[in-house]
Amino acid sequence: MNKEKKTSQALILVTVLLFIISIFLVIFVIVPKFSQIQSLNNDVKSKKEELTLGLAKIDAINNAQSIIKNSVADLALLNVALPGDKNTDEALVMVEKICDLNGLKISSVQIDSSEKNTSITSLTYTLNGSYPSMVNFLSDIQKNIRPVSVESLNITSSDEGLSMTVALSFPYLQTKEISSQSGEAASSPEAKASPTVGGGQ
Repeated sequence: MNKEKKTSQALILVTVLLFIISIFLVIFVIVPKFSQIQSLNNDVKSKKEELTLGLAKIDAINNAQSIIKNSVADLALLNVALPGDKNTDEALVMVEKICDLNGLKISSVQIDSSEKNTSITSLTYTLNGSYPSMVNFLSDIQKNIRPVSVESLNITSSDEGLSMTVALSFPYLQTKEISSQSGEAASSPEAKASPTVGGGQ
């Protein structure tokens, strides 16, 4: 009888000890681990949000760089199409390339060096070649990035073949001249003179 009683008491004691150990594990092991896991999940969520935000910023930067790159390219084309000064050398090279492309020989070129208050570079060419080549030249010159106007055209025939005299005008922005004229107007004696009131003989 005593043996059974002792066994029963031992079982109760073991049960109580297991219960206490379980409570201890829950309080000091499982709960902290759960909190740690929850904290890690929050960190992962935060990092994902930071990553998404970072990727969005990278996309925005790439888009901005693309816009800037396109704007720079457009500005470069605009500077070629309508330069800020005469750029006579550039016009000469352009015409020479178109002549070479169409098999025309440049006999002479005259640059208008008159000091006119205009925004036009004028070049007069004498070209030798076939009639189809001349037609193609006139077509190609109009397709160029930099605008050009054919002011006059004369084709003559001789024993050496056809000769074409063509006057070309290249417009440009007269920014330097405009700034200079504005400064001169502001500093002129007439601009500085103040009106006089009355005055006897």
